[in-house]
Amino acid sequence: MVAVPTLSPDTQRVSSARLAGLFAAAEDLASLVARHGDSSRQLDSLEPMLLELRNDLRRARQQVRAQDDRGDEGASHALDRTLASMQTLAGWVAERVSREDISRRALAGAAGDLLTRSRDLRLVPLATLSALLERAALDVAGALGRRVEFRMDGDLPEVDRRVLDGLREPLLHLVRNAVDHGIEAPEARMERGKAPAGRVRVAATVAGRDVRVAVEDDGRGIDPEAVLAAARERGMDVGLARSPQDAFALLFEPGFSTRASITAISGRGVGLDVVRMRVAQLHGRVEVESEPGRGTRFVLTVPLDLSVMRGVVVRVRDVRAVIVSTAVVGLRRVADEDLRVIEGHLYLDDAGALVPLASLGETLGFPPVAAAPRVEGARTHCVILAVGERRVAFRVDALLEEREVVVKPLNARVRRAAFVSGAAVFGDGEVVIVLDAADLTRIARPAASVAAGDERRAVRRRVLVVDDSVTTRQLERTILEAAGYDVSVAADGQAAWELLAADERFDAVVSDVEMPRLDGFQLLARIRSTARLAGLPVLLVTALAQPADQQRALDLGASAYVVKSRFDQDELLETLEQLL
Repeated sequence: MVAVPTLSPDTQRVSSARLAGLFAAAEDLASLVARHGDSSRQLDSLEPMLLELRNDLRRARQQVRAQDDRGDEGASHALDRTLASMQTLAGWVAERVSREDISRRALAGAAGDLLTRSRDLRLVPLATLSALLERAALDVAGALGRRVEFRMDGDLPEVDRRVLDGLREPLLHLVRNAVDHGIEAPEARMERGKAPAGRVRVAATVAGRDVRVAVEDDGRGIDPEAVLAAARERGMDVGLARSPQDAFALLFEPGFSTRASITAISGRGVGLDVVRMRVAQLHGRVEVESEPGRGTRFVLTVPLDLSVMRGVVVRVRDVRAVIVSTAVVGLRRVADEDLRVIEGHLYLDDAGALVPLASLGETLGFPPVAAAPRVEGARTHCVILAVGERRVAFRVDALLEEREVVVKPLNARVRRAAFVSGAAVFGDGEVVIVLDAADLTRIARPAASVAAGDERRAVRRRVLVVDDSVTTRQLERTILEAAGYDVSVAADGQAAWELLAADERFDAVVSDVEMPRLDGFQLLARIRSTARLAGLPVLLVTALAQPADQQRALDLGASAYVVKSRFDQDELLETLEQLL
C-alpha cells in the first residue's frame, strides 16, 4: 500500500496552470500600469503650458491698460477675470498632478510587488537536480567500470521552474559525457599520476540576472586536433578553424562525435547540438574550456527568470528590437581597421579572433540600401552574439540601451517566425520583437566586401530533397542528378532546415509532407517567413491527395504540389525547370 503524503495545515497544492494564469495577469497589470504612467505624464505638461499662458495674459493686461486712453476698463476687467480663472486652473492642475503622481507611484509599487510575489511562486532550487545528476554519473561510471566522485555546489540559486526544466536534459547529457568521454579508467588515471576516482563537479554562480552553471571534470580533456580530424572525416567544412575554440565549435554540430563506434551511452547521433539547442531555447549560451590531459569545463549561462530579462535594445532602420543580454558577448563601435577580408567576405578582429560580420537588417530581410559615402574615422555599431561556440557580429544602425523587459510568448499565428522568440511591451505601449539569437547566428553569413560585391560565379543548380523514406530519397536523387542537378538530401524537415540555415546556395527544395520532427508544411512555413529564403521554390511531393491538403500547401506558399500516386519523372523535371 502506497502512503499518500499529507499537507501541513498552512500548505495548499496549486496547479502549475493556475500559477501561470496568475503570473500572466500580474504581468499584464504591470504593463498597464507602465502605460498608464506614460499617459498620465501628459498631464504634467499642462503646468508649464498654463504658466506660460498666465504670463502672456499678464503682459496683455499691461499693454491694454497702457493703451486705454478713454478710461474704459472693460477690457482690463475681462483680462483680470481670465487671469484669475487661469490661476485657479493652474492651482487645480498642480494639485491633480501631485495626487496623480502619488497614486501612480503607489499603483506601480503594488503592481511590482504582485509581479515579484507571483514570480517567486515559480522559483525552485537548482539544487533539486543534484540527486538526479549524481545518479546519472554513478550509473555511467558503473556501466563503464570507472570510479567517479560527484558533487554539486556553488551559489545554487532558485531559478524559474521553466529554466530548471530546460536545464535538466543539457546537464544530464554533459554529466554523462564527462564520465563517458572524460574520466579515464582507474588504471589509466594512476599511470598519469591522478587519483583512481575521477571528479565531476557541477557548480553554479549568479551574475546579475543570469546564472552560470559549470560542468567540469578532471579527465582526459578534448584534443582540438582530434576534433578537426573527425570533422574532416565526416566531410564537414572546418572553415577558418585556427584556434582550439574554433575546433570546439564543431562539437555542437548535429550528429558530430569523435567516437569511431556506437555505444549504449554515446555516439547515437544525439550530441552537444541538443545541449546547444536547449540552452538557446532558454536564451542562453554555452562555452567550452579544455586542456588535454587535465580536464574539460562546459559553462551554461542562462537567465534566472524567463519572463523578465535584461535585453539590449537595438535599432535597425526605423525598427527597435531586443536581444536578450545572455546571448550578447560584446558591444563594439567598429572602424575599418578592425575588419579583415577573407575570400571576399568581412570578418571582425575581436581580440585576435575572427568573427563573421553580418548585417542585422539584411539578415532580418530588410531591403539593402545604397552605401553612404565613407567618412574618415567613422565607426559602425556592432553587437556580438554567441550560441554554443559560434560567434557572429551584427551591424546595427544604433545601440539604444540595455533594460529589463517582460517577454511575452508568441501566439500560434506568428510562432513560425524564424528570427523572433517573443515580444516585449515597452512603457509607451510599443510592442517590440525579441530576436532569437540561435536562429540569427545559425543563418547569418558574413557580408561581402566591396571588392567582392560584383563577383559572380557560375555553379550547378542545387536541389535539396527532403523525405523520411530512404527509397524515395534515393529515387528522387537519382532522377535529379541524371538531369544535371547537384542534389543534397535530408531525412526530415528539421534536418532540411539546418541545411538551409547553413547553406545559402540551394536553388530549390523538393519535400515530402508527412515527416517526423518538422513536417513539410512546417518547413515550408519557415522558409516563407525567412527573408533570405522566402523566394526559394518549394515543390511538395506527398501521398496526401485531399483538396484541403493541397489548399493548405498553396496558402503556405508552395510553388507546386505533386501527389505521389500520380508521380511522373518527366513531370517532376518539367515542373522544376519551370520553377527555376
